Amino acid sequence: SVEPVGALKPGGKIGPGDERFRKMLVFVQFSTTIILLVTTVVMRQQTQFMRSKKLGFEHDLVITMPLFDLDREREPDFAQHLSYRYESIKSAFLSHPNVLQASAYRWPPGINKGMIRLLESEEKQVQIPVLEGDEGFVELFDIPLVTGRNFRPYAGYTDVGELLINESAARLIGWSDPVGKPLNGRDFRRPSIVVGVVQDFHTERLSEPVGPLAIFYRIDVFRHLGVKIRPQRVEETIAFLQDTWMQFLPERPFEFAFLSEEIHDLYRTESETARVVGAFTFLALLVGCLGLFALCQFSAERRRKEIAIRKVLGAGTMRLVFCLAGESAFWVLAANIMTWPVAYLLMERWLQNFPYRMELDISIFALAGFVTLGVALLTTSSQALKAIHANPADVLRNE
Repeated sequence: SVEPVGALKPGGKIGPGDERFRKMLVFVQFSTTIILLVTTVVMRQQTQFMRSKKLGFEHDLVITMPLFDLDREREPDFAQHLSYRYESIKSAFLSHPNVLQASAYRWPPGINKGMIRLLESEEKQVQIPVLEGDEGFVELFDIPLVTGRNFRPYAGYTDVGELLINESAARLIGWSDPVGKPLNGRDFRRPSIVVGVVQDFHTERLSEPVGPLAIFYRIDVFRHLGVKIRPQRVEETIAFLQDTWMQFLPERPFEFAFLSEEIHDLYRTESETARVVGAFTFLALLVGCLGLFALCQFSAERRRKEIAIRKVLGAGTMRLVFCLAGESAFWVLAANIMTWPVAYLLMERWLQNFPYRMELDISIFALAGFVTLGVALLTTSSQALKAIHANPADVLRNE
């Protein structure tokens, strides 16, 4: 005969200590999964934040082309020879209606902050990065001019060079009105004066804050030629650029890149790291589900007589599922509540490495809870339904 009280008691040879160990193991597995899941989401959002943040200059539809190999820079009279041809090819590019602006420069902004140089004013000496560009540099990248003027077009060698500085450089030197003041470098070939101040803009990755910067007009150090094109008929415009290039520089292969893509690639490391963490998150979630599945199976086996009695007494399917899956869901929910503060502190500390960063939002942690709890319920419910659908007569016959 069946003893109802005995049927409702947990059975099996595994003791309470082993059961507690299984539950704690599931708790630890899902806690690890939650931290990894939050890390993946935060890394992806921070990378997207940096890629989408305004840099202070325009780089969309800007095509940059290397003018020569770096080793040719050492050839006698190469710079002077190149300066004449660069003006010709630049004018030819601008003759096309789809080419809006053109400029030559040493390095484009956004991917290279330039060379650090010691500059001397009447007030102090400062070490700041220096970019080189022609009169089209500011217009090509649409860098706002705060005060003063842009470079004048090249009209032959002059005794005084021209500089543009940004607002941070003016503050560093202590100038309230920098226009017209001398600012010389030890490796400059001639005295130079500041002709204008531009708005601060980013010259490298957003992991570095905006700093002081000077833009020097020199036509003998240009390494790249850049053009801004219209969004219409891009392939046709590139074909025109290539044909024109081969007319003026037949000894140099035509190579080009969209500056926006090069800036986008600066954050490839963060994207790859997020992808690796995402893979580990998936594995951790899979291991957690396997542990939860085993725990639910163990619980269902121990309580199969109880389930059979409840089913005979008229308990519904949903109530029986909750009876079996509720305890597992509780441990997953507890893992979320106890792990969220840890994940928050870890991500907050990681984000402190970025001067420009996203803000942590409760939705990130809610997403982690929704995913882990949803997967846990699916895992345990499937095993619970299998136990519930067993024939009570077959289960109780073995007693």
